[in-house]
Amino acid sequence: MLQQGYFILASGSMLLFFTNLIGIVFSAIIVFFPLGLKHKRNRNWFYAGSITQVLLGSATIPPLALNYDKFSSGTQFHNSIYAKTGKILNLSKVSPLIKNISTQGNSTIVVIEPFSNNTKEIERLTHEIEQSTGLQISLKDYSNEKYNIK
Repeated sequence: MLQQGYFILASGSMLLFFTNLIGIVFSAIIVFFPLGLKHKRNRNWFYAGSITQVLLGSATIPPLALNYDKFSSGTQFHNSIYAKTGKILNLSKVSPLIKNISTQGNSTIVVIEPFSNNTKEIERLTHEIEQSTGLQISLKDYSNEKYNIK
């Protein structure tokens, strides 16, 4: 991923790997806690390892919190698009239902059912949704196999 320039995906993958590693080591500490304290020579290693684990675990909290904030704002963004688009579609003669919304950059694909055969109606709805959301909108037919999500 790094060679292709996908730094955001690579950083997310590393964060996931590091979080899983911390969880596995923490579980091992809990499992081997009773065994590690029986012998005095192992006690120092156990305490040093536990303290290191707590410090590393604490270091993962800020990146996880930042990723949660990004995820939360993305969900709110999709919910606002869904609400604005739903209001406009409900005022339509056919009143289609939203089946799927996907955003790619500044473009948003809205898959609806039933899809009107009237091109002027589709253009009007597209224009109104674009005015409401500020995004480039593409309305697609749900009955088309490509957009039919099961």
